[in-house]
Amino acid sequence: MMGTAVLFGTVAVTFAVGMGASLGEVTKARAHDAADVTVAVPLPEIGPAGPVPEERPAADPAKIAAAIEANSGTGKYYSAGTVRATVSGVTGTTAVNAFTGDAYWGGYTMVSGRWFDQPGEAAVPTGFLAATGIEIGDTVTLNGLGEPVTVRIVGEVLDPRYDGMQVFTDAANLTPTHADLTDISHYRGHVRYGRG
Repeated sequence: MMGTAVLFGTVAVTFAVGMGASLGEVTKARAHDAADVTVAVPLPEIGPAGPVPEERPAADPAKIAAAIEANSGTGKYYSAGTVRATVSGVTGTTAVNAFTGDAYWGGYTMVSGRWFDQPGEAAVPTGFLAATGIEIGDTVTLNGLGEPVTVRIVGEVLDPRYDGMQVFTDAANLTPTHADLTDISHYRGHVRYGRG
C-alpha cells in the first residue's frame, strides 16, 4: 500500500511539473514578447455611434521604422503587419503575418523545421498543417491578395492564436500583390545577436 502511494505521488508530481513547463511554453509562444520596445498601431476611438472618424494623420510605417533604426540603442528591429487570405481546401480566411526584418528573435518557438529566411518561404503553426494536410517542404498558395502568392513551408511554429490558422512570411513575398497590410506594429531590441 505504501509503495502504491509513493508511486502515485511520484506520477502526480511528474505530471504537474511537466504540465507546468508545457503551459509555460504555450504562454511564452502566445506572448512573443522578446522585444524591449513595441510600437503598436493605436486603436480607433469609439463613440456612442461607433468608431470616431480619424482626425489625426495615419502613421507612416516607413518613417516609424527609420526613426527606430536611427536610435543609437536599437540593436535589432522588425515590423509585422497582417492581411487576410484564403487557402484552398480551408474554410474561412487565414491570417498572414508579414514581417519586415528578421523576426526570429521575437519569441517565436519552433516545433520543427526552421524560421523562414529566403524569398518565397513561410512558417506555420501546427493547426495550419493539420487543417490543410500539408507538411514541411510542401507549398501553399495564398489567394485573395490581388494576385496568388505561393510559399514553401519550411517550419512549424508553436502559436495557438487563431486556432493555428496563420502563415508567417516576409513582407517582400506580398509586395508584388500590393497586399494592404493592417495592424502594423514595430519591435525593437537593444542587443544584437544571431540565431542560436
